[in-house]
Amino acid sequence: MIKIFKPSLEAINETALALLNNGIVVVPTTRWYMIFSKAENQECIERIYSAKKRPINKPPLFVLPKKTFAKEYFKIENGAEQLIQKLWPGELTMLLQWANPSIASQYKAFNQTYAMAINPPGLFGEIANTLLAPLAATTVNISESFDKNSLGPAITLNEVMLFIQKTGIKVDVIIDGGICPTFMPTTIVDCQFEGQNPKIIREGFVHERAINVALYTNA
Repeated sequence: MIKIFKPSLEAINETALALLNNGIVVVPTTRWYMIFSKAENQECIERIYSAKKRPINKPPLFVLPKKTFAKEYFKIENGAEQLIQKLWPGELTMLLQWANPSIASQYKAFNQTYAMAINPPGLFGEIANTLLAPLAATTVNISESFDKNSLGPAITLNEVMLFIQKTGIKVDVIIDGGICPTFMPTTIVDCQFEGQNPKIIREGFVHERAINVALYTNA
C-alpha cells in the first residue's frame, strides 16, 4: 500500500526510510513530480525505466545530498566550481566527469564517463540530505516517444496515480505537494571538459543570464 503524505518533516523521514529499504518514491518539485530511488539501486532504477519505457541510454539525474559532495564524485573545474557555489542548491543540472572509474562503477544505470548532476532545492534536496546518499531520479510519465498523447510529466497527485495505475509500478511513498506550478525542465550545462568554458546545452529553469553572472562576475 502506498503511503501518501503532505509535505512535512514526517514525510521527509518516511521517504528517506523507504529509500533506505530499497524503495521507490515520488516527490513534487516546483517543476513537476519526480520518481526516484537510491542511485546505487540498479533493480529499482530498472523498474522505473521499465514503467516509463525510458530508453536505457538516457541516464537519470544524479541527485547529490549536498553541494559539497560534488568534489567527492566528480572532476570539478573552475567554471563548475562557480556554478556550484552560486547556483546550488538550485534547478541547474551539470554534466560532470566522474572523479575516477571506481566511483562510476558503483552506479551501473549511469553513463560511466559522466553524470547529469544536480543539488536540488526544496523537498527533493531535503530528502537527499536526510539520506546523505545520492539518488537516481526522473520524471513521472511514460516517455513521449512511447505515449503520443502524453501531457508530459505529472504535475498533480491525480496524474501521479494515473501513471502508477497505468504502469503497475510499485511505489512506496508519495508526497502530495499539490500542483507543481512551473512545468519547466532544469537548465543543463556541460562542464565535462578541462580547459573549456561551461556550455549551456538546454535552457530551462535557470536563465542564461544567471549562469553568465555566476561564471563571469564577482556577484
